[in-house]
Amino acid sequence: ACPVEAISSPEKHTGFQQEKKNLPILYGRLLILPVLLIGSAIGGYYLSIPVSLINKDVRLYYQIQQTKNLPEESQPVEVTTFLAGKETVPQLEKKAAHIQKKMQLGVPIFLLFFIFIVWFRLFSLERTEFRRQYGQKYHKIQQESCINCGRCFAFCPVSRQKKRESAS
Repeated sequence: ACPVEAISSPEKHTGFQQEKKNLPILYGRLLILPVLLIGSAIGGYYLSIPVSLINKDVRLYYQIQQTKNLPEESQPVEVTTFLAGKETVPQLEKKAAHIQKKMQLGVPIFLLFFIFIVWFRLFSLERTEFRRQYGQKYHKIQQESCINCGRCFAFCPVSRQKKRESAS
């Protein structure tokens, strides 16, 4: 396919030996996944209270708890406005507890999902790198002889798969 003989014939594919060599790395990564998932679930549970302070009702409840012993003139505007309104502190406490319960479930689930996606993407990036190196590993290219005509492009396994995907 190469008019200037810049590409030699492919060598025998030794992918199985390469995969066999990478098995300990794969097993190590598979063992790390449960540790990461359990750690993210526990961390998410403990992070849920600080994250729940993003909610205005939870933040207001904590402000009321921190400033309840201060005189009315030195309390923040949000606290004095709330205390002058119709809603009571026990109602706000109940609402804040409900929001924190939701956060104790939601934050760990989000972190589990996030860790799993990152872990999965790291695997797929490594696989993609192997496909890019295919031509360099199995087809010996002599860069000084290559004239960049593009005829070898049709023999690349990456372009073959793209053609198959576009055909179907």
